[in-house]
Amino acid sequence: MYLPLEIALNTVKFLFTIILGCDLKPVFDEPYLATSLQDFWGPRWNPMVSSLLRSAFYFPLKGKSNSGLAMFIGGLRLSLPLVCFTNFNLLYTSYETPSWEITLFYVLHGVCTAAEMVVKRKATLVSSTKPFKAFISP
Repeated sequence: MYLPLEIALNTVKFLFTIILGCDLKPVFDEPYLATSLQDFWGPRWNPMVSSLLRSAFYFPLKGKSNSGLAMFIGGLRLSLPLVCFTNFNLLYTSYETPSWEITLFYVLHGVCTAAEMVVKRKATLVSSTKPFKAFISP
């Protein structure tokens, strides 16, 4: 599914680049090299949509709080527009009622990505608060 989608979207990008005369963001950035869910959904799988969703949904919902709970809720709510768009797209292109499998897939990815963001943040905070032990003698 990835290869036909990349070919089609790059063709559209090429045509818009010619028509508009400006360079557009890449559609994909080698998503098969992603090292985590956050890396996959962030900069690698459709970076243009990722930056749009981040600025339109994540930052306003997260607010100014940097707590783990706010980060988790912001990341989880980021998957809601993706779930809605995918279900509406499936409904209007195939005329089939969206199944719960697709919805649960994106919700599961949203929960796992949000949890990954919190774990990475906590791991960074813990590693930055450990004392430097190079000068401590045994």
